[in-house]
Amino acid sequence: MKLRIALIVVAAGEGSRLPGPKRKVFLSLGGKSVLLHSIACFRETAGIEQTIVALHPSDLAWAQDALKASFDELGVTDVVSGGATRTQTVRKCLEVVGADANIVIIHDGARPLASPKVIDACVAQAAEFGGAIAAAPMQPTVKKVDGDGFIVGTLPREALWAAHTPQVFRREVLEKAYARVGEATEQVLFTDDAAAVELSGERVKVVEGTTANIKITTAADLIMAEALLEKLNEGEKL
Repeated sequence: MKLRIALIVVAAGEGSRLPGPKRKVFLSLGGKSVLLHSIACFRETAGIEQTIVALHPSDLAWAQDALKASFDELGVTDVVSGGATRTQTVRKCLEVVGADANIVIIHDGARPLASPKVIDACVAQAAEFGGAIAAAPMQPTVKKVDGDGFIVGTLPREALWAAHTPQVFRREVLEKAYARVGEATEQVLFTDDAAAVELSGERVKVVEGTTANIKITTAADLIMAEALLEKLNEGEKL
């Protein structure tokens, strides 16, 4: 099938773990904001016909003015005011996805170093299987801990993967998942979209991502991203 892709970039969170005068997606990374880097990751992705950016309601008016030229250059077609939760934000974005779109990509606005090669692989796998996400095998030893802070078990990491974005789905798969969420359990707070799709009974394929695809959450992450960006700009593969 011909891929007609809608890209959703979610940047509507509070960013409370990285306090400061700006939300983390607007912090500078290599001379431009984290958010603009995150959108630019998809410049080479064939088939994107619509790019939707979801922002925190408090940032909406400012960003539409201050970032208009950059948004236009990156092909942003819609700017949406986010909801109180990620689930609500994605649902609001889905409401403005064009009628012709058959693939939906969802990406965190705080992941500025996603690999174009991994993006393409996720799109291909989602088109074939219905859904695919970038992820990385767990490297640390993972402990299960009780409410008192004592270890109650060690989880076999061979079967554990850390979910990243992009997360890509055939449109009908994603819409079915969010319809079920709305009908069954509006109070469930999903931290990623694959969880909603899993709940609907669909399978989601994992595509191994790169270690550079970090999410900016703390000040240390921003420092690491600066170093990684410098290496990538020097032509190194990470």
